[in-house]
Amino acid sequence: MSASESVTHWLKQLNAGNPQAAEELWNRYFRRVVGLARVKLRGLPTAMADEEDVALSALRTFFRRAKDGQFPQLQGSEDLWPLLVKITARKAYNLQRYARQKKRWNEKQLPPGTELTEDELVAVIGDEPTPEFVGDLIEELCGLIELLAEEELRRIALLKLEGKPTAEIAGELGINERRVQRRLKVIYALWREKLSG
Repeated sequence: MSASESVTHWLKQLNAGNPQAAEELWNRYFRRVVGLARVKLRGLPTAMADEEDVALSALRTFFRRAKDGQFPQLQGSEDLWPLLVKITARKAYNLQRYARQKKRWNEKQLPPGTELTEDELVAVIGDEPTPEFVGDLIEELCGLIELLAEEELRRIALLKLEGKPTAEIAGELGINERRVQRRLKVIYALWREKLSG
């Protein structure tokens, strides 16, 4: 079973309520989500919260919402990773915004090294996007789309970002599903390189 097939398998098992599926997906994605959060939190003091806190919160949100049936469109790794990127970016942005507000309010409000409790961290990070976050996300997505030199890659990326499944993208572009999957791998590789660089 290939890596993408195993993700598809575990997503189906997650939707069926298999607790082992969450563990398998956690093992596969936790380090990647931590790495993404590290990039998003550059410059933020880690006394408040670090990339692992953000990754934990992002994955907790994903699993809770998946359990509630909020992601019926997830079919494989090409759907899951962009969703985790979106959730993690939102959590990191909200934490950065909170840190800036806290600094403005009163730098001496908490003793140095005081960390947020888990409940406080969840309250700060939240689930709803702010207008600033949406603007930042659009700007970042435009930059990622500009990385794609070929028109076909850009069209596939945009359709995937709209939430369309691989089969629908293939039909709309008049190409086979396997080609869409190969092109998505190229897109994700370029984006991973950009985000980790």
